[in-house]
Amino acid sequence: MSKKTLCIIIHFGSVEFTNNCLKSLIDSLDFIDIVIVDNDPSQDFHKPNFLQIDPIIIKSGGNKSFAKANNLFFDKFPDRIIDFHSFLFLIK
Repeated sequence: MSKKTLCIIIHFGSVEFTNNCLKSLIDSLDFIDIVIVDNDPSQDFHKPNFLQIDPIIIKSGGNKSFAKANNLFFDKFPDRIIDFHSFLFLIK
């Protein structure tokens, strides 16, 4: 099994913006895993119906900084990046 690229998306504010970001990744789903960090305490982001995969969605519990929000994935899944992924890219 070849390793995939891990894509971490920080959601805050615009659901439409986050969904557009996800739509731009659809052609790459065979090559990426998606993590969405819901960083907006006033919203409850859910997987959009158009997305055919189940991304990991992590609730940050509030408005964390960009770095802290990204680090939530590594706190919850410390070995996953090494075992399953060859690259990482972050989207804000």
